[in-house]
Amino acid sequence: MYGLLDGRASSHLSPTHLYAVLGLGLSRASRFEFATAFPTLDSARAEADALGDARAGVEARLALAVLAARSQGLDSARAILERAATLAPGDSLLWARTLCAQGAILRGQDLRRADTLSARGLRVALATANRRVIGGCLIATAQVQEAQGFQDISGNTFFRARDTLRSARDLYALASVDQWLAFGAIQFAANFWAGRSYALEAISEGRRTGNAAAEAWARLNLAQLAARFGDVPVALAYSDTAETLFTRIGDRLGLVALAGVRGQTALLDRRPAEALTAFRTVDSLSALLGITNARAGNALQMAVALRLRGSLDESAKYLSTADDAARRFRIPGIQNDVRYEQGLLSLARGAWDEAAASLASFIEHNGDRPWHLNLDANVRRAEALAHAGRFEEAEAAFDAGVISLARRRYTGIYNNREGQLALLQSRRYDVDPELGVATTVNLFARAGHTLSAFRIAEAWRGHYLLSKIIRIRGVGNRPVSDSAASVFLPDADDIAALPARLPESTALLMYVTGRGEPTTLFVVTRDGVSASTLAPSDSLIGPIGRFSASLEGGSPARQLAASLARQVFGPALDGLAPAVTQLLIVPDGPLYRVPFDALVLAGGKLLVERYATALAPSTRLAARWWTAPPAPPGRGTVIFGDPTFRPEVNLPRLRSSGDEAREIAGLEASPALLLRDDASERALKTRLTGAAILHLATHAEVSDQGLLTSGLELAPGNGEDGHVGVNEIAGLGLLDALVVLSGCRTVGGAVVNGEGLQGLTTPFLEAGARTIVATQWAVGDRTMATLMGGFYRALARGTPVGAALREAKLAALRQGASTRVWASLALVGDPALRPNVF
Repeated sequence: MYGLLDGRASSHLSPTHLYAVLGLGLSRASRFEFATAFPTLDSARAEADALGDARAGVEARLALAVLAARSQGLDSARAILERAATLAPGDSLLWARTLCAQGAILRGQDLRRADTLSARGLRVALATANRRVIGGCLIATAQVQEAQGFQDISGNTFFRARDTLRSARDLYALASVDQWLAFGAIQFAANFWAGRSYALEAISEGRRTGNAAAEAWARLNLAQLAARFGDVPVALAYSDTAETLFTRIGDRLGLVALAGVRGQTALLDRRPAEALTAFRTVDSLSALLGITNARAGNALQMAVALRLRGSLDESAKYLSTADDAARRFRIPGIQNDVRYEQGLLSLARGAWDEAAASLASFIEHNGDRPWHLNLDANVRRAEALAHAGRFEEAEAAFDAGVISLARRRYTGIYNNREGQLALLQSRRYDVDPELGVATTVNLFARAGHTLSAFRIAEAWRGHYLLSKIIRIRGVGNRPVSDSAASVFLPDADDIAALPARLPESTALLMYVTGRGEPTTLFVVTRDGVSASTLAPSDSLIGPIGRFSASLEGGSPARQLAASLARQVFGPALDGLAPAVTQLLIVPDGPLYRVPFDALVLAGGKLLVERYATALAPSTRLAARWWTAPPAPPGRGTVIFGDPTFRPEVNLPRLRSSGDEAREIAGLEASPALLLRDDASERALKTRLTGAAILHLATHAEVSDQGLLTSGLELAPGNGEDGHVGVNEIAGLGLLDALVVLSGCRTVGGAVVNGEGLQGLTTPFLEAGARTIVATQWAVGDRTMATLMGGFYRALARGTPVGAALREAKLAALRQGASTRVWASLALVGDPALRPNVF
């Protein structure tokens, strides 16, 4: 019995003892207990050979090969399988498993041989009709297809494996399939939400079945996903948990992949030196484990890191190494990735025509998959062509990239709000989510192609929100392919006609900026469109943060306010006509965080003393406000205040918000005033029909990172938990309403590339609201009640929302109120709206 437990061969060989040892070894191997599984299985192999039991010998070797591949290297695993192949042909099930195992192992060394073996093994497996064996061979086949760069075919094969293993109730293998599906969805298909779902399922299945390897690799997939969206802390946290699991089970292949993901994370976080260290680790571990095919992909990553570090000649050498290795190992996907990186290297060198040619070659070879790289390549190609002065070609390339986005955005795989919003947020192959758009726009503007520069800038922003507004307002629910030109690509004639459509009292300021790239500020008035160049956004992050912190702390910080105004506006306001009293600002990047009203102009006046300000997500959306009919009269006001919060959120009661709500209600004849238990989530979803004003005096949670974590807190009940998330807000019916969010810091949120500030304001615009008043930082509810009273009294006199808010701020300023109070309020949307309820 002692020999059975420790896996050593008994002195009395017998089939019974052999299969007991083999069973124990297979059980330990399934749990990846390398330290005990390997000697137990090796003992079973020796006994099987001594007894002449070919079946048991093959079973032991198949399990040993998996362990050897992960812990000792591919050469060791290949040798074990070669011996198994001499024993297995007499049993079709074992023969199929052996062939497919050889294919899976050889994909890291010899793709042509791997393809032959896995295909042969699948044919044998299909003839057996054994669903577990067929599922295993489908996994091996899909892995080989993925390594060859055939991601679409590989994905379909994995789905076949998934269905087959599910029907066989093999949940252990199913965990591995879901992990591979997660990898493919994240890495190749840009279907990030599906990838996250598969990874979480693999973790759950892995825990239930003891498949620790599937769990570890799925956590690594989640690290990769977080890195793609720039969430480095989450990526590192997932990497650390994956490392713990890989180390515990002795999976050295996993540690190779872990080093690669950490290198990619460092690249995406603009830390090329750390990335180089990680990729050198990949190199050394790959050589140790005999993973020769990894050389191509790792050399490519090294080239990217060296380019970002500025070592362009060294980068070119690694790029050549990657190309040679990809050709030698027949990996067409990496061959084409080399073309893309060659384009970026040529851009860094200032070889504009070479860059444009390399990127055009990439697009030609890429076809339509992965589609998001066509977006990247076209937008980057536009940058190269603009540098070369080939502006007409550059504009056409940019349009092609945007249409690529349009064609894919509303397909079935992006059928949720988060997936559609986040498509431009993902860090792509060239690790820059901004893709040089700010540089391209600035090149057009500085060359005198101002209207084209403006059109390109507008084409890049606000697609999702604009499409939602179009549908809400009854233009139709046509497929995107039918409306792509109007929704995604601004018409050149419409851009040219924009100044004439602008209200005479309004100047529109639109910013386009990027890290390390020049900022372009467009100013649109009745006199036309002009453009000026400002500093990159990097230089503004610090001053904006210090200024906001000073205001929130109660200091007016006038010197900082004047300095920031010069940085943000430059000379743009100097030439505005006296008739201009309203600034409609379309921010970008960190400029969403600027408390504009508190900036100090050249003459010493606060901006609020000269202009009313409003923020807009895009010019096209603002233009719809200018031409929209006035809000119909007779609609009411719905006011929420002092809600009864659910105990588990542990939020303080907002007594003064009830006073605020009652004071506002006293200005209208028949408002809907909802307090305490009546101020509920259920009421928000059922009492808004026809509302002209929705006032919410309650707690809010706004995240500057995620797209899902922001929300409002109201009273629970009637099947609702009291937390109103962003998706629920976006589904409310608020056509042409004014929404006032009188909570703390309700105008914040994550800034999503191309789609602007999310948080709470954008979901309310999606719901049809026309204007939103929100706060930029925490303000005491009693102080806010006084300011809100002045704002509503101005509205009651028929003053438009923008002017009413400015009037309330100026009154507070005259009364000596702290800048912290009045500067906290910002207006998002149409400042000309008159709610018509008083």
